[in-house]
Amino acid sequence: MEGTNKGRSPGPAVQDVLSTDAIGPPEVLLREYPPEFSDNLEISIDRYLSQEWHDLEVEHVWRKVWQMACRVEELPNVGDHIVYEVATESVIVVRTGEGPTEIRAYINSCLHRGTQLRTTGGNIQRFRCPFHGFTWDLDGALLHIP
Repeated sequence: MEGTNKGRSPGPAVQDVLSTDAIGPPEVLLREYPPEFSDNLEISIDRYLSQEWHDLEVEHVWRKVWQMACRVEELPNVGDHIVYEVATESVIVVRTGEGPTEIRAYINSCLHRGTQLRTTGGNIQRFRCPFHGFTWDLDGALLHIP
C-alpha cells in the first residue's frame, strides 16, 4: 500500500487501510487533516504522563466515542472473539454469524455478580460465567441459570 502519511509515521495512513474495508467507513474517517495539524505539531509530554489528563480523556473522550476494537478479518469464524479494554471498561467483541455485519459487542461481565466472563480471546460457542455458571449464546440470549 503506497500510503499518504507524509512524514507522520512509517507505513500506510489510516485512511489507506480503511479504504480497503469490505464495508466502507464513514466519509469523515477518510479525510486528510490540513498540514498545520500534521508534520510539525508538538504536544507536551504531560499529555501522555499526567493522571489528570488521563482522567479527563476517559471522562470526555473515551467513554463517548466509537472505539476500533479490531478488524473484521480478526474474527473470521463464528464464535471467534477478542477482549477489548479501554480505561476501566472491558468488552467482548464476537462474530455471531457468517455475514460481514454479524459481529456484536457485549460488556465483559456477568449480570449476576459482575464477574469477568472472558480474560482472553479465542473461539467459543457460548459465554459462561466462571463464578456461578450463568450461560449465554453468542447472540446474547440467556441459556442457563444455575
